[in-house]
Amino acid sequence: MFVVFNYLVGGGMFVNEMDGFYSQMSSVSNGVNLGSLGFLHEVRYYLVFPYYYFSGFSLVQGLILSAYISPIFIIGGPPFKLKIIALSIFILPFFFSYRTIITMISIYIMILCILWPPQPVKYILFSFLYASLSTGSFFGLILIFVFFRNRFLTTAWKKMAVYTFASVSALMFLGSVVHKILFFIDPSEFASSAGVNINSVLAFDDFSMSKLIIGIFERGLLYVSYTENNLRFGIVLFFWALSFFFLVMERSKLSLSIFVAYSFGCFVEGLMAFSFIFTIFVLFVYYFLMRLNRLVSKGASVPSR
Repeated sequence: MFVVFNYLVGGGMFVNEMDGFYSQMSSVSNGVNLGSLGFLHEVRYYLVFPYYYFSGFSLVQGLILSAYISPIFIIGGPPFKLKIIALSIFILPFFFSYRTIITMISIYIMILCILWPPQPVKYILFSFLYASLSTGSFFGLILIFVFFRNRFLTTAWKKMAVYTFASVSALMFLGSVVHKILFFIDPSEFASSAGVNINSVLAFDDFSMSKLIIGIFERGLLYVSYTENNLRFGIVLFFWALSFFFLVMERSKLSLSIFVAYSFGCFVEGLMAFSFIFTIFVLFVYYFLMRLNRLVSKGASVPSR
């Protein structure tokens, strides 16, 4: 049903050929110099290559997305009720890009590995790989990973595999982080990633903390959505409130880490915040239903007078 609806509405990874992400993938395909982001975009290109190859076929892209989503239903441990709630993922393509949805899956897989350990290391690697589609999402995932690394790294083999992969990934994102910092300070000079290299970084002598803070704020999700899109601003605030209610309801390290990561994303990187939306929704509904069920059970056990 999802694939059919996806075909009818023409969903896909890319909006059109003018889409910024499509342009980046097209540049990789054509061998264009992408400067400090070259290697990172190559990784992203191979990750979304099936979508790029079938960019004109929304039906095929729907099938591919279903395969990318499948780990959240295959992974062992989560109760059936949680998987039913997680079916809401198939509604999201009507509101978010496929790229955003895959980053949502990356966060959710990591959360499942934390809540129901131990899990095969492949799911942790899937999580990191999916998150590589966004610098913000990747560092949001790193934040969660650091909080709970001892929860699921139960063997020496898992520790070696995950730490090696995480270290290589962090180096891979170094160019992206440097580019973002320079762009926030001087967007006119560093609009293109091709202009960011070792020589340009060493020659840059106009660093200003005030410019950096203002640049981050003016391009942050909260400010941009407030000034340009009231609906998006409302969505951001709604899930911010939901993450706060989840924190108050559970008062756990997990709910705190999710709230902190989402809050940070609201001010700094939009896709970082959006990548947590699915996890916030599923966990809030699941834990709310569990608490409601306990209250109903307690009420039923009290004898009537």
